[in-house]
Amino acid sequence: MYLNWIDYAVIALLLCFGWFIGTYFTVTLFIPKFRQIECASIYSYLERRFSLTVRIAVTINFILIIVTVNLYGPSLALSQVTGLNLWLTISACGLICTLYTSIGGMKAVIWTDVIQSIIMFLGVILSIVFGFMDSGGVRKVFEIASAGDRLNLPSLSLNPSIRYTVFGLMVGSSLYAIAGMAVLQISAQRYLCVKSTRAAQGVAWLGYIFTLMTLLLSSLVALILYAKYSQCDPFRAKIIKKPDQIYPFFVIQTFGRYPGFTGLFIGSILSASLSTVSSGINSITTVILEDIYKRISIFPSISGEREALISKILSSIFGILTTLIAFLMSYFENNISVIVYQVVGSLTPPILSVFLLGFFAPRVNSRVS
Repeated sequence: MYLNWIDYAVIALLLCFGWFIGTYFTVTLFIPKFRQIECASIYSYLERRFSLTVRIAVTINFILIIVTVNLYGPSLALSQVTGLNLWLTISACGLICTLYTSIGGMKAVIWTDVIQSIIMFLGVILSIVFGFMDSGGVRKVFEIASAGDRLNLPSLSLNPSIRYTVFGLMVGSSLYAIAGMAVLQISAQRYLCVKSTRAAQGVAWLGYIFTLMTLLLSSLVALILYAKYSQCDPFRAKIIKKPDQIYPFFVIQTFGRYPGFTGLFIGSILSASLSTVSSGINSITTVILEDIYKRISIFPSISGEREALISKILSSIFGILTTLIAFLMSYFENNISVIVYQVVGSLTPPILSVFLLGFFAPRVNSRVS
């Protein structure tokens, strides 16, 4: 059956521990540094430490990362559940997300994140509860998973050519967590908008708790899907066109008879992605305004009204760009998570490396970085 790494429960547990290590370093090393900067964008540190060129280069790299985290996933799920045209659902999701982000700004992003998180976790938890019931109970699901080697410990080898090893997962997830939580504006903007360093550190640990819950709940969902379809994979049987459609297909097939459950699932999927996309659009707007416009414009000093207008325009532009990329991704054959991890895994290490050089290598100058 075609599933991703998340259907291996032990791997999910190792990733949780790796994220704990990454969160610890974010809280103890990066957050105090960023709080000292006292500015809207963390990339302003790079200009102080290195040069304007480094700052702009990292900012562009960050923008490339964020525009790949797009609306295709929830739009695909919405299309699968409702039967609506995929391009129509992409357009609708993109329009809604762009409107409330450009009009409401950071405040709208924060409050919608709160509501969307509640809906997301409620939908996933209910699908797990009913999924266990439909599959014969918790014990039955884990028996099938064990028989399919889904509960085995990954290889203990240090060979880097092996895809999943304990060492590789621990190191990789730790670095991925640091990169995602510490040096991307989408996360750092949350640390900068609270009143104190202690509060910012609390935000980071709260983010880890939500990441932990997301990984564990996703793993349980994947185990249920494996138990349900291990003998008849709907993707290989050509019942669904893409592996990403398996979860919506499971919901329709199993819970479609329960009034309201399909709607809650749609809300859960949309909430999971729209919160990420809206945060991304808002953070892109911030870094372009702070790191590019104000640094290279002939009018670096602008009024509050003009800054708000520029922010709305930038939010609209990148909302449209994100929607267009979602259209493009509909032609890709790979799993969504594979594409995202490949892009993020390629572009975040340079950003993390520049910050680490700035913190720990005082002799390194802008040319080397």
